[in-house]
Amino acid sequence: NLGKWQDAVKYLKEYSPADDEMVGPAAIGALGDAYAHVNQLDDAVSCFKKAAKHADSEAADGTNNSFSPTYLLKAGKILESQGKADEAEALLKQAIALNSKAINAYNNLANLYKGQNRFAEAKQMFDQVLSLNPNYVGALGGAVHCAVRSCAWEKRSEQIQAISERIKQS
Repeated sequence: NLGKWQDAVKYLKEYSPADDEMVGPAAIGALGDAYAHVNQLDDAVSCFKKAAKHADSEAADGTNNSFSPTYLLKAGKILESQGKADEAEALLKQAIALNSKAINAYNNLANLYKGQNRFAEAKQMFDQVLSLNPNYVGALGGAVHCAVRSCAWEKRSEQIQAISERIKQS
């Protein structure tokens, strides 16, 4: 990192992306990263959405399960930071629909829900993260927090015990 993000924006804007599912989306995504670094967040989100769409349009079956979810995840994180939770949620769900093992999309969606006090939904997402990676520490803490916040008082110790057992098994 040489701190030349403005230069990166300039050069990447001039670049004409290839019509393929890797180089073109990567260049558009790099422009999104550069925009994010110079705090042009709306432009960054636009680039990440465009990169995802470009990757999908050039894929043989119309869906690029590797690149599209990554770019949608980046756009979702920025939108969430801007307080645009509904848009962020839609993109994170789209990333999950493209790749059901997109663990970071599940985790970000869980944290989005948690931040909105939608604890039952957040716990479901944290549980999905843990089903993909039982040792994902952030998800373990989030699942406990949401279990405690989302269930009736009389069931809280039962929820915590269930999570504790899951941790012991992993």
